[in-house]
Amino acid sequence: MNNLMGAYSPKSSPIHRAPLWSKWLVIFGITLACAMTHTWWVPALALMLVLVLALMARLSLHELGAALWSVKWLLLAMSLYYLFFDKLALGADVLLTLLTLIFATKVLLFTTPMTSLIDGFVRGCKPLRGLGVSPELVGLAIALMLRSIPVIMDRWVILQTAVKARGIKLSAAHLFTPLVMTTVAYAHETGDAIVARGLDSPKNKQV
Repeated sequence: MNNLMGAYSPKSSPIHRAPLWSKWLVIFGITLACAMTHTWWVPALALMLVLVLALMARLSLHELGAALWSVKWLLLAMSLYYLFFDKLALGADVLLTLLTLIFATKVLLFTTPMTSLIDGFVRGCKPLRGLGVSPELVGLAIALMLRSIPVIMDRWVILQTAVKARGIKLSAAHLFTPLVMTTVAYAHETGDAIVARGLDSPKNKQV
C-alpha cells in the first residue's frame, strides 16, 4: 500500500512549495482531460506531464517503479484482456490513464503532508455545511480511515507471524476471518474513544 500510494517526504522542490489548491487543480484538469477524450495520445501527454512533475518533486525512479510493481497483476490482466479482444487503442487509453492517475496521486502524497491534505479537504467541504454536512466530522472520518489502513496491515502481518511461529500451515483465505474480527474490534475501540471524547458531535468541533 505504501509503495502504491506513497508517503510525504519533506523536501524543498517547487512542487513541495506549491499551494495545495494548485495541485488539486492540476490533478482535476488531468483527470477531466483523460475522462472527456477517447484517444490514447491525451493520457500519454498527461502521463509525460505527471512524470515531469515527479522529477521536479525529486521522486526517484525506484519509487515510481515500486508504484508500478504494486499493481503489476492488475496491469497484466488488463493488458491481456485488451489484447485478447483486439482493443489496442482503447486499452492504451485506459492503461495510460490509470498510470497517469497513479503517478499523479504519488506526486501529491509525496509533496503534501497528510494533515494539509485533510485540512484542505475540510475547507473544501465548508460550502456543504448548509446542507447539514459537518466538514470537521468528514475530515475526522478521512483521518481515521487513513490511520486504520496501516493498523489493519500490521495486524495482518501479526496474524501471519503467529501462525508461522506455531508451525501451522494456513492459506491467506483462512486468516481472513480472524483479520475481520480484529478489524471489527479495532473499529469498536476507535468508536468508543471518539464517543468518550465527544468528537462524534458537530457541536464539539471547531473550525
